[in-house]
Parts: sequence; C-alpha cells; structure tokens
Amino acid sequence: MVSVKTSAAQSALAAEIRKNVEDARGPDRLVSRADQAALDPWIAKQADAMRAAKKGMRITADALIDRSMSEAMKTWDAHNTQGKSFLSRAEVKSIGVADPGLGILTARAADAVRDGQSGPLIPTVAIVSPTSGVTLAKSGDTFTISVDASVAINADVTLSIDGHAIALRRFPAGLRAIDLDANVPETYAYKALSSSGDANGAQAVVQITQDRPGWLTQSQALDAARSEITKYVQNTRVHDPDWTSSFDSMTWDAAVAHGALDQIAAFGTGPDDQIDRYPDRYVFSGRGPLDLYTEATIRKRDGKLLGVLVEID
Repeated sequence: MVSVKTSAAQSALAAEIRKNVEDARGPDRLVSRADQAALDPWIAKQADAMRAAKKGMRITADALIDRSMSEAMKTWDAHNTQGKSFLSRAEVKSIGVADPGLGILTARAADAVRDGQSGPLIPTVAIVSPTSGVTLAKSGDTFTISVDASVAINADVTLSIDGHAIALRRFPAGLRAIDLDANVPETYAYKALSSSGDANGAQAVVQITQDRPGWLTQSQALDAARSEITKYVQNTRVHDPDWTSSFDSMTWDAAVAHGALDQIAAFGTGPDDQIDRYPDRYVFSGRGPLDLYTEATIRKRDGKLLGVLVEID
C-alpha cells in the first residue's frame, strides 16, 4: 500500500476545496446563497455555519476556504491518532464515519496523493557523446535533445538512461533512436513525441520513464493479457452479432475445437505481434483466437485490463 503523508493529503484537500469555491464564487470573490448551489455539500455546510454565526455576513471565497480547512483539520486531528505524519486508510474511514461529507473529500484527497505517488519513476538521462554541439533539457518525464550544425547528418548521439546506452541518429529532418528495443530494458518506456530538423540542427522530444519495483514485468503482463482475452472471447465476444453472423453462431467450445486456446497461448510471440511499452501500461497486439487481429491493454501496477479488442477483419 502507498503511504499517504498527512501534509500531502492536506495539500490535496486544500486544492480541491479551493477549486470548488473558486469555481462557484461570483466575480466579486463573494460566495452568495445562489453560488452555494454549485458548492460541494460539505463546503456548503461550512458557508451555512458562517452565515448562522453572523447574520447578514458576506462570505468571501478566501474566508470560506479558510473555514473549511480549519474545520476539516479539527476532525482529522481527532481521528489521525496512529501517527500524525501519515494518514492511514483506517483513519480516512474513521473520518468518514464521523463526518460523511468530509469523509468523501478526505478519501478523494488521499486517492489523489496515492495516484501521484504510484506513477512511474523518472530515470537519470545524460548525454554521453559527442561532448559538444548537443544539449539536453528535462521537464518532468520529457527530455529534449538538440544538436547544432556541427553534428553531421548520419552521426549518432549517445544517451545514457540510468547507465543504459542508446543511440539517436541525426537525419536531415530530425533525430531518431536506433535499435531501441535491443538497448532499453523492458522496465523502461521510451516514446518519441516529436522530431524536427534542418541544415542548422535537429531536435527530438522524448518521454522516458522507469517502472516502479513490484509492477508487472512484460512477461507477467502478457500472461494477464492472454487470460483476459480468453475470458472476453468466452463470455462476451462469441455472443456479439458480428461474431455469430461471421462464424455461423460458433460457440466457445467450437472455437476451442478450432484451436482458439492454443492461438491465445501463442499471442504476443508471432513474428508480426507487437508489444508497446507506455509509462503506465503495456499494449499487446497481433493475431489471437481464430487468427483474428487482437489487442489487449494491461496496467503495469496491478495487471488490470484497460481494454481488449478481437476484431473480425
């Protein structure tokens, strides 16, 4: 389980409250009774409490945000008893029991933190050669490699990705990776976003990430894909109108008799089958049951099926 720092959850909660209030408020930065209709119910309750405490009070967006966070932290402090630095799932549940509206916002904030902490890692990328005429810029998981006119056409630029060397070759219209699959380990995802060039130089923008420890390997994800394809064809695809009309109402048992299980078992290993590695998922494509074009997308962190296609072509 990904730990949630209390400070990070507080920041996420504050961001959500601020966005909700800012979206609802009027142009004068006041939150009228009419504006309250667009507020989250729990935040609207805070506005009601402010009005009840002082008749005729004009509520500003900033005052409502401050009040909401102050009240939220009082409840958090009463239930965040297992260690103030971290907010556990049990504590989030306890907050929800005590105050269901705040519990929804708190769970959402904790999930936002977990999602942010459970994304791919960003590797260390550096220029190895040549030592001049090449620059590297980084923004998050996006890297921009630029060469000037001193780097000749067909010359290679060598990058190090956590110590793994890959070559980018300069072409007249840009930079392109050479033998990428052979040099980038399966636990990394490399995606070319753009490439451009002319006589004065060239540039490539690429996204590079590394899988977190414990994420599915490519082999494990392929096994998951085969299992999901089997369930999909058996439970859903054989009942679709285009399947029954194309295959004379072929049942799952009949498809198995025609070799469907063996073909699914071989999925991902054919000469034309393809495996695309993205930061958070694998996409497997190729020939599957009954030699039909098949795709399956598997999330790396937990093996969840994100999409499946068995196309009658």
